[in-house]
Amino acid sequence: MRRVRNPKLCPILNAKIIAQSIEELPIIVQFKEDIPNINNYLANMSNRIKSKLPLIDGFSGYMPTDLIYKLANSPDIDYISFDSRVYTLLDIATPSIDAYLPPHDKGYEGEGITIAVIDTGLSPPIMT
Repeated sequence: MRRVRNPKLCPILNAKIIAQSIEELPIIVQFKEDIPNINNYLANMSNRIKSKLPLIDGFSGYMPTDLIYKLANSPDIDYISFDSRVYTLLDIATPSIDAYLPPHDKGYEGEGITIAVIDTGLSPPIMT
């Protein structure tokens, strides 16, 4: 494997491939466009497909790092992300947007409330 960063891979996958780590990783693959024979395409890549993700023209599953590297070089692939749990950090987010969270001890549980979250992917500036 080459030691060159691939722009189609997230930083975590790039680091694992550059380190020549041989392991099976959870991934999310996004295609550039909807592929009509996606089942055949996926069958040729791996038998560890977790689920299809039609909203992003992709799928999630598990693949070894060498196969991820080969897949990233395909012209059909837009991006490959490491699939991991994402956690909120309300101790940072709440003050940065001056949000008010009603206290649970007063009976506010959120039942019957709809909330929309728009995530820009930006974090607050670091104060020094």
